[in-house]
Amino acid sequence: MSFLARNFVVVSVALLVVYTSWAFAGTRVSWLWPICWLTIGVAEAMVLFPVCQKGESMGEARQRVWRGVVRDPLLYFGLLCTLFFLLQAINGPRMLTYYSFENYWGYDLPPVPWLPSGVALDESAQLLTWFTPAIVAALAVRHAMDAKRRRIMLRLVVWNAAFLSLLGVIHVYFGWKKIYGVIDIKTQFFSVFGYPNHAGAFFTFALVLAMGFWLNERELLTPWADLLLVAVMIIFAATIMCLSRTSILMGLGVIVFGGLYAFRRVWSSLTLGNRIIVPFISLFFVTLSWVAMFGNYPGNPVRRELATLSVEEVFGQVWNRAFEMLVPSAIAIWRDNQWYGVGGWGFRHFVPLYLNTEQHNKLFVGAANVHNDFFNFLAEHGTIGLTLLILVGLALVVPLWRSLPSQNMSTAANRVLRGFTMVALLLLLCHSAIDLPFRCPAIIQMTFITLAAVGGLCRDAGTQMPALIGKMPIERHL
Repeated sequence: MSFLARNFVVVSVALLVVYTSWAFAGTRVSWLWPICWLTIGVAEAMVLFPVCQKGESMGEARQRVWRGVVRDPLLYFGLLCTLFFLLQAINGPRMLTYYSFENYWGYDLPPVPWLPSGVALDESAQLLTWFTPAIVAALAVRHAMDAKRRRIMLRLVVWNAAFLSLLGVIHVYFGWKKIYGVIDIKTQFFSVFGYPNHAGAFFTFALVLAMGFWLNERELLTPWADLLLVAVMIIFAATIMCLSRTSILMGLGVIVFGGLYAFRRVWSSLTLGNRIIVPFISLFFVTLSWVAMFGNYPGNPVRRELATLSVEEVFGQVWNRAFEMLVPSAIAIWRDNQWYGVGGWGFRHFVPLYLNTEQHNKLFVGAANVHNDFFNFLAEHGTIGLTLLILVGLALVVPLWRSLPSQNMSTAANRVLRGFTMVALLLLLCHSAIDLPFRCPAIIQMTFITLAAVGGLCRDAGTQMPALIGKMPIERHL
């Protein structure tokens, strides 16, 4: 069997991830259509060309994957989500209408009032390219790959984020005002992200994952594991240079506390020479980072951004932009559309109908979203749609909590990776409470694939890995 045939599912998922992230992180509508074809390609690769286990024929591998997929709750929750978004995309549009007898403006009923619907069909259809590809990719990683290929996917996620970070650093260094240096964009951007807070959430998650995966690979004595430290440093630079305040604070916290934990964990494995060198190298990079961020030199954007950062200002922005005006509007919209919501991107159409004159004067460009993913999805997809999304999330997270076998090198390494993955998810959820990271397809795909890969590695910790560990050398090197 050829190399491509053995790894076709890996290549298919990789193409989906790379395209989505580099094509404006999946947020530009005119660039979304290839995602649909790439998703179909992933589904076909998962069913027709799964990775064969040792001594297994392709036919047996297909049967194994099929049995695993049809028993996976993620499949059924994903199908229900896709059906729900599809109905919202085709049951419409809903037109703004003036009801003279009641003397108010509102949206008319959809063609089928008792089914989910959307205001603008082309906008509602975007949700099909947000979550469905991520769910299909997660199923492929969970069932059509072995432990080796799942690790390849994690490396892909980390290094893809590192190269995106490098692109952002190049943009900043050369002062480019265009994405890739050629594509005009009128808003503040970083790398391929037209919204700095999307960039911040993406790179913060990638930073935590990269640190955990580096420790995992190092403790499993994987060759060139310490090369991941290069990715960690580049991604950390992106969390700062994207100028997302949330990302700056989280990135600093991750690099400080995660660095201290990593330093403590690897210290015992260092040789005497490395114990002398590593502290000096660490101090050098800390000093360099401090000067780059807080140095009092002309045009330092990070220092300028941090100079305006205060608890009162951040709280005021969060309160004024979201919880004073947008969240109450989202709750009011949900109360009038409790079961199905108002469709993807429906909040932007409905919110003006729920504001008074004073609040109308406070509207800003970002008011098309609630800046709280929970209430945004609640308003746009109602109780049923939000419940389905939560169930999809639980189907991905629950496998991470499975009990691992008795203590050995593989178990300890996987526990570290699992712990860092849960921290990354927790930070992303915290960011989601004050912004909108889950409205970015690149973030959704990265999160789903990471959870599926790490969950699969935890499942395999007591099977494939111990057999491999026994063949590994005992020495550890930095």
